[in-house]
Amino acid sequence: MTRRIVTSQSQSLRLEAASVDGYWDRLVKYVPVEIVAAWVALIPLLETLNTAANWLVFSIMLVIAFVWILRLTGSSYTQAAISAVSFGVWAFALDSGPFAQIPREPAWGSVVLVLTTLVFALIVPKESA
Repeated sequence: MTRRIVTSQSQSLRLEAASVDGYWDRLVKYVPVEIVAAWVALIPLLETLNTAANWLVFSIMLVIAFVWILRLTGSSYTQAAISAVSFGVWAFALDSGPFAQIPREPAWGSVVLVLTTLVFALIVPKESA
């Protein structure tokens, strides 16, 4: 399975994909699971850093998420941008890094995560292979 979201039948033939990606396929492909997993692994370290360092690590991870997905998809800037935002939402929902120091109701992280994930999957990138 290709990581790139397949939006047309001709694109699926070029990418050797089984079919055009539907809602559930896009939902899965927009979440940069490798980057989220790396962030989860960094959480214990982030707890020892100050706020500025937490924002720096978060910013670096955001850029890495964009570049990583851009590389995996071959140049789908829309998918890479949505995936980078998705990573940011996951970090916010996990109440970790710089977000752990923002006073808020923890339930808001879950609400934002669910809503953005469901809405992002409605977006069909315009780029073609």
